[in-house]
Amino acid sequence: MKRIVTLMAALSLAAAATTAFAGSAVISGTKHNLSTGSTASYKAGAGGTGQICVFCHTPHNAAQNIPLWNRQATASTAAGTFQLYSSVTMKNSKHKTGFTSESISLFCMSCHDGSALGGTAMIKNAPADGTTDMAAGVPGGGPGIAGGRDANLGTDLKNDHPVNFRVLVSDPGIGTVTGNTMKTGSVTNSFPLFASNGNDKYLECGSCHSVHNDTNSPFLRTTNSGSKLCLGCHVK
Repeated sequence: MKRIVTLMAALSLAAAATTAFAGSAVISGTKHNLSTGSTASYKAGAGGTGQICVFCHTPHNAAQNIPLWNRQATASTAAGTFQLYSSVTMKNSKHKTGFTSESISLFCMSCHDGSALGGTAMIKNAPADGTTDMAAGVPGGGPGIAGGRDANLGTDLKNDHPVNFRVLVSDPGIGTVTGNTMKTGSVTNSFPLFASNGNDKYLECGSCHSVHNDTNSPFLRTTNSGSKLCLGCHVK
């Protein structure tokens, strides 16, 4: 009986661990909550801030006006050292060796290139209620996402879905572009396109991912059950 109770307790803990970030529609319940009160793997340590938004945003004196950005440029984002996907069959983009300077995907890469998640060198305006330094026990020991983890993309993105490319409205292989969104007839969701390089129809990380909403993990704009996310843009 004791073994059964122990087993049930272990299963309960395992279930809690796997569902903690299985579908939160608010940022406080997602892995993007880096505050000391978070239950995520990466969070501020002892004496850390309880604020959530400060790791990315600030109401005043922002590092970049839009979107009131509170993170300093990393060595890779400042130097434009990224390598992006390209192929001979990709109609929408020439070969890219870096993001355009206006690309909103650079905001994502300020964490997902493996740079520090917090700390005084990264966060422009520090919170008054504690530090933004990562806890000592985070995977890899910090200060950034540990190498080898899926969320650490590094700077070589040649084996990742292309981003920061202009969507051609005339391309028959993609969904219908209406204003600054795109969708196919097989899904109800519309996927946003963004301004970059003087054009308002660029596909970026934010076209597929919604950074504040993890209802469809990992932060997907719709479920990928039955490849719905893929088929929302690709006509197949």
